[in-house]
Amino acid sequence: PDAELLTQEGFIGDMTADIDSLLAIFLLTAFLGYLNWRERGSRRWLWTSIVCYAGALMTKETAAMLLPLLACHAVFYSRGTLGARVRSAVFAALPYVPVTIVYLIIHTAVVDRLDFVSPATPATMRGARYQRSR
Repeated sequence: PDAELLTQEGFIGDMTADIDSLLAIFLLTAFLGYLNWRERGSRRWLWTSIVCYAGALMTKETAAMLLPLLACHAVFYSRGTLGARVRSAVFAALPYVPVTIVYLIIHTAVVDRLDFVSPATPATMRGARYQRSR
């Protein structure tokens, strides 16, 4: 019965909607914090934005799209020459890069650990898994 519950469309759909809603909350708050930081120059807003970005990344990895969004915003809404606007875009995304790198390190470590084949796994399954991963 539990396996049937997991395959029912309603259960899976509700679970996905919850994750997407949480992602939206974190991502929108991160973007609003970024906008307030750019407008007011307050470090508090920058840190709020970075923390919300980290929360968004831990919710769903598509949150990494915040970096190109911030860069595009900086290019389109900055004044000056194209070179100045590109520099503005780089500086807009730069505070978020360390968080992204830490996320990638953690993600890689966890995925590698989950992908480990136990020595207790029967040889027939190990071979099948090896062939699938090639």
